[in-house]
Amino acid sequence: MSEEEQIQNDWDTDYYFFDHNAKRQHILQRMFEAEELHFQMMVDKLDESHGEYDGWKQTTVQLKEELDRLRYLFKLYGGTLGSEFPVDE
Repeated sequence: MSEEEQIQNDWDTDYYFFDHNAKRQHILQRMFEAEELHFQMMVDKLDESHGEYDGWKQTTVQLKEELDRLRYLFKLYGGTLGSEFPVDE
């Protein structure tokens, strides 16, 4: 694909020092933080009759969606989760 065919935007850039492994480590850290927050929400789970239950549920679902997104990105960068076979770089 030539440069003319590539879509240009104002937010993309090349990374010269933030290499593949650093990107994967960053995603791992974000996954850890999201898992920790989700776990905290589950520890503090509210009863369905609680006045703030809908907010709790919405936040918990959003955290789960973010976890799924980060896990997908991690796999794209060759990471494995659990008993999956590693992907060659």
